[in-house]
Amino acid sequence: MDDESFLRPHEIITNSDGAQKGFFVADFGCGHGYLTVPLARAVGTEGAVYAVDIRKEALSVVSSRAKRLGLPQVHVILGDLEKELGSYIGDHVCDTVFCVNLLFQIKNHGNVFKEARRVLKDNGRLVVVDWEDTSTPYGPSREQRINKESIIEAAKGFGFSKHASISAGKYHWGLLFLLK
Repeated sequence: MDDESFLRPHEIITNSDGAQKGFFVADFGCGHGYLTVPLARAVGTEGAVYAVDIRKEALSVVSSRAKRLGLPQVHVILGDLEKELGSYIGDHVCDTVFCVNLLFQIKNHGNVFKEARRVLKDNGRLVVVDWEDTSTPYGPSREQRINKESIIEAAKGFGFSKHASISAGKYHWGLLFLLK
């Protein structure tokens, strides 16, 4: 499987305009850092990437990879995004929060939106990318997938307005929200 056809991190970053030089961004549910490294390169050493995940093993991979690639702007955080203040990022620190392939794994999306709102600066951006709500050869079962319309509605309740749909790859949908 070609990674770029599966999920396109550079396209997500470019289309969302969410990681520019000097930006402070959060990668919620960073996993093994598939998006973290391209984010770090985009923000440069003038910015920061807060890579948050609940799994220590995943964060260990991200930390090692960032060190090996000379990316001191990557800060790994063991956090639980389903809990209040679960990212351990300060209030109003981030220009953009990225949630890529995360929400299908979360029971209460509202907690993630609430945390994103807390860590975002005024007029911040929230980028949500998740699996298409159709059968695909990869990814979670269809029952686990979430409908993007339900995400748009849920995000509204936390002060986010849909700004654009963004291309994210063959098997994913992408949404860019702005904090009102």
